[in-house]
Amino acid sequence: MDHSYLSRIESFLTNRPFSRDVAQHHKQQEQRQAASRKEWIESLCYIGGIVGGESPSRYSQSPFLWNSLFQRLQIPAYFAPLDLPSSANLALFMETILQAPLCVDLTVTNPYKPAAYTALKKLPLPCTITERVHHLQSLNHLLLQPDGASWFADSTDGEGMVRAIKKRIPLKGARVLLVGSGGAATSIAYELVKEGAILRIANIVEKDAHILVERLAGIFSMVGGDGAPGEPSFPSELDSGHSFIPAHPTEPRFSPEAGIHPPSRGSDVSSANRAPAAVGSLATPETNPKSNAPVDNRRPQGAQACGRSQPLLMAGGWDRIPPWAGESEVIISAITESTPLDREGIERLPPSVLLADTRYGDMAEFARLGRSLGRPGIDGKEMLFGQFYGPAARVAIALGIPEPEVREALERIEEEYLASP
Repeated sequence: MDHSYLSRIESFLTNRPFSRDVAQHHKQQEQRQAASRKEWIESLCYIGGIVGGESPSRYSQSPFLWNSLFQRLQIPAYFAPLDLPSSANLALFMETILQAPLCVDLTVTNPYKPAAYTALKKLPLPCTITERVHHLQSLNHLLLQPDGASWFADSTDGEGMVRAIKKRIPLKGARVLLVGSGGAATSIAYELVKEGAILRIANIVEKDAHILVERLAGIFSMVGGDGAPGEPSFPSELDSGHSFIPAHPTEPRFSPEAGIHPPSRGSDVSSANRAPAAVGSLATPETNPKSNAPVDNRRPQGAQACGRSQPLLMAGGWDRIPPWAGESEVIISAITESTPLDREGIERLPPSVLLADTRYGDMAEFARLGRSLGRPGIDGKEMLFGQFYGPAARVAIALGIPEPEVREALERIEEEYLASP
């Protein structure tokens, strides 16, 4: 690798991500910790990073996950937090890091996800984008393709939450209350509609909830939120150098180039909707990631999915949270402040209601409150791993790592990560 690129990348940033201190902080292999900065850099063949405007070096857990993967699979790579102070330089920064030989992943976090999509359309880089990137006009991953010369853009925020929920209950026909209408909420809502959930969106600014519902109804060809969602509309054309692949995250994706083969003849997976492997034949959201066996995610005895006679999509203000919560099987908090229900409100819910929080650590107030009351819950750590799982599998397989080794490494990382404080 031409290591002069590392200095060029660092010139954009407010931190020094390729310094020895950062390498030690993220627990690289012992021999790399002991090496000088020059020796450590020269040992690298691949790099990656997470870029954001809110100092991801102070909070992001993505470097830990990616560097754990590299270490387990003995890939000579390093994933760094990248603090970019202004979106004004985002397009130039993206072009610089994506041309670095060989960058394997650029993860994008707040508040740059929509700006990254806009910048990508202007860059003369060969790139395939997924259906959801096109519809959400936002991305959080740019991944190296197996050919080593082109890119794959995806948006996995919503997929991370859906993966976590589907380990516990099936989403088709499930009554879900989503609180919030920002970027994370939009991505989650998109995936929930694709899963066939009956979705209620509540927001403190009610108008924003209605705007999101109208946007989703337009994408899925739903009239007023009624009836089953149709196929999302596809773009008729894209900018030069970009191609389009419909991506259905809940179905396996197959890529012969990555060593993942399509199903046998007679499979009901539509060949028209296959996309390059993000999860491949690794554990999909329908399977247990530890055993790759089907999840027994049936509803408790006597519980029934809500009938299709009511609208699949509804929007409301903060006052709709208590009544909608009482009818829901899943409640997702996608807000950055406060919590949608207090202790008394949670205590009034049926004990089987699943409480999910997009935040993690000390910030995951909703999930923490639910756990203190003995309620089933998901916090942002599980959602984050779900966002990471597909891109990590895709990158490792593209680098030639055998699929069983990739699966085993991801299983061990997930187990250790979710068990840590």
